[in-house]
Amino acid sequence: MLELVLTLPILLILLLAVVEFHLLYANLQRLEEASRAGALVASRIMLPVSGDPPVAVIAAIDRQLETLNLPSRQIILVHNSGGPMTQLTSGASYPAPTELLELLPTSRPCVRVAVQTPMTGLTPNLLKTFGMDITGRIVSQTTTHRHNTAPLSLP
Repeated sequence: MLELVLTLPILLILLLAVVEFHLLYANLQRLEEASRAGALVASRIMLPVSGDPPVAVIAAIDRQLETLNLPSRQIILVHNSGGPMTQLTSGASYPAPTELLELLPTSRPCVRVAVQTPMTGLTPNLLKTFGMDITGRIVSQTTTHRHNTAPLSLP
């Protein structure tokens, strides 16, 4: 009985950690798929130089994320298809990832789409009781595509 009392809390923490990291990893893949879908659509259409990202890009991302029931998300689209680098943002406001503007090729037109959301939207905060709180942490996935030189226009 004493052995059970001593090892049960450790086993419970390990079980909760496995469940939480499994859910986080699985949902990070969905977030990456959403970023990839948005970048693919953005690479095929005319992009504005100001305002919000095109509705087609937002719709492609939201279709990938519809089963997650996220509390909020931010979409950042960076492109250099119209000349200088342009950043378009939609949704909640989080700090932009540092790699968003870095390493974007300037020799050819490219688009980069980042999708950000709170980490608590991807996984329950199971380990909060044990001092491993993820509240306030932001998760970001970024995808870069080459922009089509003869973009299609969507209605």
